[in-house]
Amino acid sequence: MEGINIYPIDLFDYDLENDSLLFNYKGTDYKTSTRIENIILDLGVNGAPVGAEILNASKMFKVPKSAIKNLKNFYAEISISKESIEMKFTISVVVRNHKTEKTATSLVDNDINIPSAQIAMAC
Repeated sequence: MEGINIYPIDLFDYDLENDSLLFNYKGTDYKTSTRIENIILDLGVNGAPVGAEILNASKMFKVPKSAIKNLKNFYAEISISKESIEMKFTISVVVRNHKTEKTATSLVDNDINIPSAQIAMAC
């Protein structure tokens, strides 16, 4: 996503019991959420993504819950076109005393007509 602005994540939380990873930034007011597979995508008043909740995060990233609890870095790329919604999430975690990056992706048809947008978020 070269040339795309990267927004800082203002809220980041991992719920160990429910295995859900939540993040958002406050650059745009929240309007609504929509569930896409194991991801609840939050959209702002301008229609662009402002955050998400990743359900079953340990399964999506294929790491133990304890690794996500001690997450070191997080990066999200969300690209929405008229035809598709592509989300790529990358985390840095420590597994067996080694820092490692894990990526989870989701690509679905944009059959719910979310407006086109490209955004990246990091912490």
